[in-house]
Amino acid sequence: MYLLAPPSSVGAKLVEFALDANNWFVAEIMSDDEESDLPDWILLQEPGRPLICSTSVDIETAVHSLGISRLETTYSDGSHNVVDLDRAYASILSGAFADSCQQVLEAWNLLEDILRNTKYRLHFDGQVADRAYTKLYASMNIDPFHRDGPPYEPAWTKPELRKMQQIFRAGTERIRLMIRDQAS
Repeated sequence: MYLLAPPSSVGAKLVEFALDANNWFVAEIMSDDEESDLPDWILLQEPGRPLICSTSVDIETAVHSLGISRLETTYSDGSHNVVDLDRAYASILSGAFADSCQQVLEAWNLLEDILRNTKYRLHFDGQVADRAYTKLYASMNIDPFHRDGPPYEPAWTKPELRKMQQIFRAGTERIRLMIRDQAS
């Protein structure tokens, strides 16, 4: 195994997520390349294969082995967040998740970040996916979507719910396969 990170790496953020009642860790590598349109990377164990660890110590060791000394393990406010893929998917399946839109949005973003670094694509784009993502974002009730007045609560269409279910089902299954492949 060898590790890959962009040449302009300046730090990493530890991301913890829950899947199948287990907690896993990935490292989001931050770059100082202002010219790049590329998003931050997920630390790869080889091309197209994100490094997913069962302990924070393992992912921290991998990050430090690349010479990256700055590793953020908490948010700027001192909190620690676990992105719960299981709960987000269950919320989508219920069809009524106005109170957990932020969790679903965080889970969607993590799935996209992990899978962007692989050869596997999930169709995070298209009109229906774009509309669903925009509604999730708008439900956080921050500018530019929310000014004064009552908070926005999305009304989901059946195609939007099906698209989100498809993305989460396929995305979590793909991550399960990566974890299994890495273990063998």
